Amino acid sequence: MKEPFARIRGLALSLQAWKGGRSATPGWLLTLVLLVGWLWEASIAPTSASGSRVQRLAWETASLQSLYTCPGSPAQCFTDVTPDNPSFDYANRLYEQGIVSGYNCGGAGEPCDPQNRPYYRPSNGVTRQQMAKYVDDARRLPGIHIDTPTEDQPIFAHTGVYSGTAIYGQSDTGNGITGQSSSDLLSGVVGTNTGQGTGVYGFSLGDAGFGYGVYGSSSRSQGIGVAGWSPGHIAVAGYTISGTAMYGENDTNGNAGLFIGNVQVNGTLSKSAGSFKIDDPTDPANKYLYHSFVESPDMMDLYNGNTTLDGRGEAWVEMPAWFQALNRDFRYQLTCIGGFAPIYVAQEIEANRFKIAGGKAGLKVSWQVTGIRHDPYADKHRIPVEQDKPDQERGLYLHPDLYGQPDSKMVGRVNGLGH
Repeated sequence: MKEPFARIRGLALSLQAWKGGRSATPGWLLTLVLLVGWLWEASIAPTSASGSRVQRLAWETASLQSLYTCPGSPAQCFTDVTPDNPSFDYANRLYEQGIVSGYNCGGAGEPCDPQNRPYYRPSNGVTRQQMAKYVDDARRLPGIHIDTPTEDQPIFAHTGVYSGTAIYGQSDTGNGITGQSSSDLLSGVVGTNTGQGTGVYGFSLGDAGFGYGVYGSSSRSQGIGVAGWSPGHIAVAGYTISGTAMYGENDTNGNAGLFIGNVQVNGTLSKSAGSFKIDDPTDPANKYLYHSFVESPDMMDLYNGNTTLDGRGEAWVEMPAWFQALNRDFRYQLTCIGGFAPIYVAQEIEANRFKIAGGKAGLKVSWQVTGIRHDPYADKHRIPVEQDKPDQERGLYLHPDLYGQPDSKMVGRVNGLGH
């Protein structure tokens, strides 16, 4: 009857063959099966003087076949593992990756060859301590490649610990985790949350300069670097305590932001200029039509209309019920239409209406009234007409090119983002 380890190793190799070869088998699955088999044998079978019944070359070969596929034929690393040995490439790999260094030549029965190669001693036994070190060193190696041609998951990680991490990636200079897909429909990295948490969460802990919690890019001419979708709530959200929650930049004639639909800003909107842009009604297929905003140093509202004077040459102009709750400091303009008369404002706005007098019966009058907002929000967030730049923005410009300055002098630019 086969030894327990041999039976389990046979199971691993059968699993390897069933999955389509070692390159198609999750290496950690085979390694785990082999490790369990070794522990089983060590717990029920007597050990030899060298510490185990498992020959180290057999065990390491089975493990490393799952973990590595070495291209080419590297130079011989060990004197006693020659190129005709089935485990030649794997033993070399152990040496190249620093997992084992072998024994120096020159000892009893181990003469040095011209290259002074070390000896591997492939028939020596493996102790539990050595096996633990092999597995730990192997799992720390970069570039572990696991591939599956089916719909299976090559790697699955799970944690039931609150706030635990199933998969963690870290890099000092590169990417902690990278995902890639060649599919036209699916994604390189997908995060899913079935509760009320976050599917994908990114954060940056840099204490100087800048860093990206989440960064997305696309090399396609019509690609999307970062996309968000929601069936009925918020597709993309940004939050900051004192910085900028959402940032967009375009170096050419494109848009830093494009919104198709209504946009609501619960705050003050500051801009360098403003206009509406529509298809030109006279040639909508070939032209756009623009109009600039009417601006004021005050938070001014403008109202206008026409009225017809009564038989006494007078008229009351009724304003909306909210008019005085919203406005103060009223200014008036009156213009006669179709005739002339010394019309004037006979009574200023009171109870949300004002009176025009001094005209002729039936005369049409065009009127315009402006007011300064004094609602609670406007009173608390009055827009300053002129103010000093804060210390961190001194010497910087909203549009440095207009003043002969380089783009590096731009206020708020996130250096390194796309340039």
